[in-house]
Amino acid sequence: MSDTCVDSPFELGVAYSKKDVGATLGGGNLQSGIVYGKNRPDLVAIFTGGRHSTVSGYPDDWLSDGSIRYCGQGSRGDQKIAGANKVLADPARTVLVFKRADLEARAREKLYHFIGEYLVVGHEVISGLESRKSDKLLIFLLAPVKKSITSAIPSKLSLDLHALRARAISASRDRVPPKPTLTQYRERSRAIREYVLARASGICERCLRPAPFKTAAGSPYLEAHHTRRLADDGPDDILFVAGICANCHREAHLGISKDNFRQELEKRIADKERRDSE
Repeated sequence: MSDTCVDSPFELGVAYSKKDVGATLGGGNLQSGIVYGKNRPDLVAIFTGGRHSTVSGYPDDWLSDGSIRYCGQGSRGDQKIAGANKVLADPARTVLVFKRADLEARAREKLYHFIGEYLVVGHEVISGLESRKSDKLLIFLLAPVKKSITSAIPSKLSLDLHALRARAISASRDRVPPKPTLTQYRERSRAIREYVLARASGICERCLRPAPFKTAAGSPYLEAHHTRRLADDGPDDILFVAGICANCHREAHLGISKDNFRQELEKRIADKERRDSE
């Protein structure tokens, strides 16, 4: 997962109908609060502030640190990581958040303001409320994407590789906590990302080619990739995060041989870490 922003087809603050969003993304069930399609496999849209919260038995919650707790799809029975919920949990997709617009009742279509881009950084299972108190619900934690954050290697590191490695190991977790605060998530991710990209030293850890370009700061551009999904409580650990080029990053999530890709990359990381620790 990286913190880089996508080329969003929607403008912040503008109101759109679900039909508009579905047509742009290339399909999707417009009756659902989660919409996605074939035109943009890198995106998934969620809609909040409407009837969804009432039906779900758990209102979506906007937290003071800018993150969102969003209830998954499934209006009866236990919710599972399947269907639209599985798409939402996919780390290859950036989440576009739309919030119900307060417009005149005579509006012909329900409209939703585009709030911004988010990433799913964890989820938990809770008991529902009221009519759904016997159901288990999925609550996704979404963190806002900061457009000022890049996955490039810092041009001037204040710490050497050994110090970065020690800090990253200290920040590592066998399992991502289901309810991390936004500050905890960012601090942990930053420590691991900085070390991993320094370890790669401008060479993709998958294809072993130099970074495809340099940033305006003069740093080689690579992206931090988790080989195990954070949204499924995967480990946030230097052995399961790699510095790879954008092309390999897309192959990791969308390629035909994703399992082989993951196994080969994890072996390469393990070999590199073993050599560096000797």
